[in-house]
Amino acid sequence: MKLALRWRAVPTVWVAAAALTVPSGCFSQPVRVERRGEQALHADLDTCALHGNEPSARTAWILRLTELEDEYWHDPVGTLRTMHGVAVREDNRLALFAMAELAYLAGKRTGDRDCFLSASVYAYLYLLGPEGGPPPSPYGRRFRWACDIYNRSLMRALKSPDDGSLRLQAGPRSLTAGALELEVDLSAFPFETDGLELLPADELDVVGLDFRVRDGGLGAPLIALVQRRGEGTAGVGILDETSVSATLFLRIHGGARDMEDGLRGELELYSTYDQTEIEVADRVVPLEADTSATIAYGLQASDLWDFDLAGFFGGRDAMRQNGLILPRPFQAGRVPVVLVHGTASDPSKWAEMLNSLQADPVIRARVQFWLFIYTSGNPVIYSAASLREDLQAMVDLHDPEGRDAALRSMVVVGHSQGGLLTKLTAVHLDADEVSQQILGLPLEDLQLDEKEEQLLRRCLDVEPLPFVDRVVFLATPHRGSFLASWWISRFLARMIAVPGEVVNVSRSVVRRSPRDRLPTGMQKRVPTSLDNMDPKNRVLLLLADTPIDPRIRANSIIPIGNAEEPAGADDGVVEYESAHLEDVESEIQVPSGHSCQAHPRTLIEMRRILRRHLAVLDGAPAAAR
Repeated sequence: MKLALRWRAVPTVWVAAAALTVPSGCFSQPVRVERRGEQALHADLDTCALHGNEPSARTAWILRLTELEDEYWHDPVGTLRTMHGVAVREDNRLALFAMAELAYLAGKRTGDRDCFLSASVYAYLYLLGPEGGPPPSPYGRRFRWACDIYNRSLMRALKSPDDGSLRLQAGPRSLTAGALELEVDLSAFPFETDGLELLPADELDVVGLDFRVRDGGLGAPLIALVQRRGEGTAGVGILDETSVSATLFLRIHGGARDMEDGLRGELELYSTYDQTEIEVADRVVPLEADTSATIAYGLQASDLWDFDLAGFFGGRDAMRQNGLILPRPFQAGRVPVVLVHGTASDPSKWAEMLNSLQADPVIRARVQFWLFIYTSGNPVIYSAASLREDLQAMVDLHDPEGRDAALRSMVVVGHSQGGLLTKLTAVHLDADEVSQQILGLPLEDLQLDEKEEQLLRRCLDVEPLPFVDRVVFLATPHRGSFLASWWISRFLARMIAVPGEVVNVSRSVVRRSPRDRLPTGMQKRVPTSLDNMDPKNRVLLLLADTPIDPRIRANSIIPIGNAEEPAGADDGVVEYESAHLEDVESEIQVPSGHSCQAHPRTLIEMRRILRRHLAVLDGAPAAAR
């Protein structure tokens, strides 16, 4: 018992003696490793100023080595000035990254735009500057972080506190250590710059598109709003401004040693439809871009979402909006791809296709997309005449001398009824022959007044447009839709308001044509697009039997629902046999309903078709075969 008590007493003395004689650091936590999960791993790897309120481990280590760790949290700007002097003396590129990260973190804490501008300058010097040894490896995390710090800091340094837009103003700006004299260079931006407004794409969420197309690189991704009506022939109220995908780049002249005397910087604006990379210090630098945000903003800012049913049932307001819309200003040397929507629809239904196709760098660089909007309840031949005339007007306006080969290699893509309008850009019809087949008399024998005969000839005298080289049909009812003969379709047809000139000529034709030759129902009311898509409609059947001009290439994309074989299948609106055409360059079937524009197979096929079209235009032998 005494032994046990003595054993307990001895260690107590030893512990007391150790506490008096041994430094406390010897009792620190032992170094070891512990297993951790993947989430903890990523949290550790991603720790930096971009993702939280702490700097990365290497930057924190530099703060500790320079004995500035405590000072930074009390006086970040003063600390950055001190660190700048150290970096200049030691010529250390790693210190440039640390200052970029710490300046960005200080900007987040204080909201100081000068801190953000300093972060952007330091990130630029770390990535592209002349000092501090060899450039950083693009495989390192600091390289990727520096790109993001540069992009985000530049946006926040120039953002207006009033409305959130970016202001490009020349003049002096303060940095945490020194100053920067800013110049503005808009020479590379190919569009109108008067009244230009710039919105930061990063601050906008994109809703309604399946994926967001973004190109990685340097620069602040923007939506550039050209303050003028969108180009085209469509009426007032569709687009009040043109949205252009753009990137803002800050080019720095000089290095960290020059900051205290004053650096010089240039703010350069680029259209990312036209330029995806630039040259900086003998290096090729890709530009950050966000085309999806531009598409979404342009559609949101327009009246297109309200057009579909209004454009189907007609009325004066809808008819005034008919015509071509150019989502961005016309550019010579780019192939127009004209997208024509279907019945009770509008151009916004092409959004997913635009988003997907513009993700392809070849297509984005060489194609300009045009949208045709029309009152889809009107007779097909009447709407098609408007399409042909508007396309001709654009060609006459932009290339009166016929020198733009790309403009004269146009692709017209039509969905549903839009495919019928599309076909009427690629066939030959004679008005007198059509009148003879449909009404039993040539047009000249109907004894219409001059205005009425001119309207019919405008609609029925059709020649293949010489500048259309390819047509693409999506879910097109070449031989009609089985829905068009249903009673509900006939009921809806009575509610469609067609233009007065169409009403007048229809009544005159009824009065002057042999009663036994008039198409069914024409005696009671003016034909609409629903009547035109009835499988028994004479004009439709005539158009179906009319071959496409052999000069023009044609492709078909046909949805067949859930059917395993095309024969006997339909998409809920159009049967396969109605959509099928002989002698097309290609045809694919898509497991989709009628609205197939956003289906992956449709997008893949459209990308293939456009790439092939561009290759043929370039004279590539493999593409021609």
